[in-house]
Amino acid sequence: MIGARLNPDFSFATFVEGKSNQMAKAAAQQVAENPGRAYNPLFLYGGVGLGKTHLMHAIAHFMRASNEEVRIAYVHSERFVSDMVRALQHNSMNEFKTAYRSLDALMIDDIQ
Repeated sequence: MIGARLNPDFSFATFVEGKSNQMAKAAAQQVAENPGRAYNPLFLYGGVGLGKTHLMHAIAHFMRASNEEVRIAYVHSERFVSDMVRALQHNSMNEFKTAYRSLDALMIDDIQ
């Protein structure tokens, strides 16, 4: 897995659902159950503390539980941009593209 480690406590079972995030949870579950087919791409946005990161971790955990061979990257937006800039500076964009295109799921957190 590329990027940050997943929080083992962030699953669909532990997600606190409310009016403000129930549609996001339903969409996230569809993505987890039907990767590449449902809501592709899925873009979660909202205020601080509404569960966006939790849902991304839950998607990854569900996908991993369904298929141990699944290739997932969960990265913070700053890391993704930094990796891309580094690839540009070192003339290694092909390697960068290959690494990210080989994934089954790319999750970029905290896009601002």
